[in-house]
Amino acid sequence: MKINLMKEKILKNYKIPVTWTMYAVVQVQAQNVIDAINKVEAGNIPTGGYVEDTFQVDDDGLAVFNKYEMH
Repeated sequence: MKINLMKEKILKNYKIPVTWTMYAVVQVQAQNVIDAINKVEAGNIPTGGYVEDTFQVDDDGLAVFNKYEMH
């Protein structure tokens, strides 16, 4: 009988903050363009399309979420 003496690797959970850019067009009724911008900024975030090549790891946030692992 063979005995497996290799230790099983323990996997840990990490929180990796990421960012990406989205693009959308929001139609809004307003008195003027400034009013329209204010309404859009005060509203819900619209569903949009992913802007290619914008996905990245947030290096500043990485240290915050994994402060005991960063050297």
